[in-house]
Amino acid sequence: MLVVFSHLVHIEKKYGHGGHVLSDFFLYGVSGVDLFFVISGFVMIAVSQRKKSRTNAMPLLFLYNRVTRIYPVYWFYCSLVLVVYLVRPEMVNSSQGNQVLIFESYLLWPQRLVPLLAVAWTLTHEMYFYIVFAVMLWGPRRYIHLYLFIWLTIATAGNMIMGGQAAPVMKIIFHPLTLEFIAGCFVALILFNGSTAYGRVFFFGGGALLMFNMLGCYLYFGRALPAGWYRVLFFGVPSALMVYGAVASEMRSAFRFPAWFTAVGDASYSIYLSHILVLSFLGRLWYRWGLPGLYDNICVLAIMLLIVLIFGHLSYKYLEKPVIRYFRRFKTIMS
Repeated sequence: MLVVFSHLVHIEKKYGHGGHVLSDFFLYGVSGVDLFFVISGFVMIAVSQRKKSRTNAMPLLFLYNRVTRIYPVYWFYCSLVLVVYLVRPEMVNSSQGNQVLIFESYLLWPQRLVPLLAVAWTLTHEMYFYIVFAVMLWGPRRYIHLYLFIWLTIATAGNMIMGGQAAPVMKIIFHPLTLEFIAGCFVALILFNGSTAYGRVFFFGGGALLMFNMLGCYLYFGRALPAGWYRVLFFGVPSALMVYGAVASEMRSAFRFPAWFTAVGDASYSIYLSHILVLSFLGRLWYRWGLPGLYDNICVLAIMLLIVLIFGHLSYKYLEKPVIRYFRRFKTIMS
């Protein structure tokens, strides 16, 4: 939802009829991606280390679960954008001269351009994380801490040596955002080792630090978002604190999130993949039939946000969940 708000800023500026309700501060909702990477690292340890999930720790089964979880639903939304591109190429990737690399986009292969479905750049990182983690699963699990330290060292040293001049594949391998995934892994190892103290302090403290950093970046950078190591420092560190605090609190039954939080969380992947398509479509309607004035902006933005949530929920219920159930039927072959 942080990411949705960051894109709503662009939608309002592009399709609104004068005046702005959303400040550029909301552009820093891109920090939701950093939280997503930390959560991803946590989840990978959870499915590979906990006793109830030991069968999921088999490298091939692990990769099967990750590939079938990510690609099918992604391909559906990527194909929708491809149809638009084939019919109206000027509507896709306008910031880079309407150029797209279709094959690389479908594979989530590192590329020099924004993928066909723009938000999929994060999934390219995800698939890299999964591949490296699957390789780790071939070794003894008791050395998982060592594997992660080696990975962290390689990623850090490689980034310092290669800098920003590397080829797309090398940029992914040595990208600072990799440290957020590794941080999520260490958060899970700490929690599953029995350390669950001060959960609420870490959760609310991390959340406050994230908001403080977002505000500081907004006041200092304006519309220029922090990148590289600065992004990891400003957004990744608070995200790691929040994930530790949230899970520690739930493990101690010290705090429970409302049911609607869980519902939005369940649909988060569908919301993430679909929200730009939904907002772009609604934005064009707004541009055609909207009225000038801030009251119109407030009403339209609220309706847009509601439709994004509804569409994401329907996508989760009628597309994502059935796809997950379908591919789970074949897990026995892998195990």
